[in-house]
Amino acid sequence: MGGTCTTGCGELTTAYLCHTCTGRLRAVLRDVVELALGAELRRAAHRAVRLTRTVDHLGAPTAEQPLPVDLDAANLGDALNDTFAAWVRHVAATMASDRALGPVCHACAGAPLPGHGSCSAILGTRNPAAHPSALAQWLATNVDYIRTLPTSGELLDELDAITRAATRAVDLPESSILAGACPECAGPVYTAQDATHGRCRTPGCDGVVRVDQGRADHLDTITRADAEYTAADAARVMTALGEPVTRAQINQWHRRGHLTPSSWAPPRSTTRPRPVDQDDQTSATKGRPRFRLGDLRARRRAALNRSRSA
Repeated sequence: MGGTCTTGCGELTTAYLCHTCTGRLRAVLRDVVELALGAELRRAAHRAVRLTRTVDHLGAPTAEQPLPVDLDAANLGDALNDTFAAWVRHVAATMASDRALGPVCHACAGAPLPGHGSCSAILGTRNPAAHPSALAQWLATNVDYIRTLPTSGELLDELDAITRAATRAVDLPESSILAGACPECAGPVYTAQDATHGRCRTPGCDGVVRVDQGRADHLDTITRADAEYTAADAARVMTALGEPVTRAQINQWHRRGHLTPSSWAPPRSTTRPRPVDQDDQTSATKGRPRFRLGDLRARRRAALNRSRSA
C-alpha cells in the first residue's frame, strides 16, 4: 500500500486513495444522502410526462402507447441502487475477512458508529436498508477503511459517475418543456416554460435552441415524415410542440367527417366494463384510428381561421 493514488490523479499517498480523492468520495456520498437522489429519481420516474416517448427521442412515432413513467429515470434509479449496494457488499466482505467479527454492540444496533469496524462489517453484510441514501451513509461511515482498499479508486470512479448521471436526471425542472432538437448533436433540448432559449444538456455539447423556432422546426420535421398518431398521442405531441389541441377535439373532427384516419392501431385491451356507443363499436372492430400529423395541423388551422372570422 502506498505510492500514487489509484484514481490516476497522480498524487502521492500512503493509502490507495489520496486525501484529495478521499474528499471527493466524501462529497459524492454526502450528495446522495443530502439530495436524497434515490427518492428524487423515483419521483422523476413517475412524474407526469409532458411528452410522449416518440417526441422525447425526436424520431418517428411507434405503435406503442406512451408510458406513465419515465423509463430513463426508472432505469437510472435501479442502476444507482445496484451500484451502491454492490460496493457495500464488497467493502463489508473485505472487512469481514480482515477482522474477527463478533456481535453488533448495543450502540450500533441501528447504524454503525465511526470507528466500529466490526459492527460496520456485520451490518454491511446484512445489506443496510436497500435504498441509495442508507447505502451511501454506510459507505461514508467507512471512508477511512475504504481508502486502504486496492479497489478504492474503482469504487470512487463508479460512484462518482452514477451520482453525476442521477443528479443530471433530477436537475430538470418539472415545468420544463421541449425546446426542440439540438443543432449540434440532434438530441432533445429542454428548458423552462417561460424561457426563450434552451441549452443542450448532453455532455460535451453546448448547442442552443430558440424555443419558438426549435419547436416549429421539429413539428415540421415529423409532419414531413408522415407521422401518424392516435388522438391521445397527437394531442400530447402537438400541445407539447406549441400547437395545442385536445383529444376530444380530434375525436369530434373525426366523428363529423372532417378527418379521415390514415391507419388503425390495435384496440386497447381492458377488463373494465364501459358503456358501448357507436364509436366504441367501430373501435372494437377496426381498432383505434391514427391520423397523419399534417392532416391534424391543417384541420386545426382551418378551425382557428373559422373562429377568427366568425
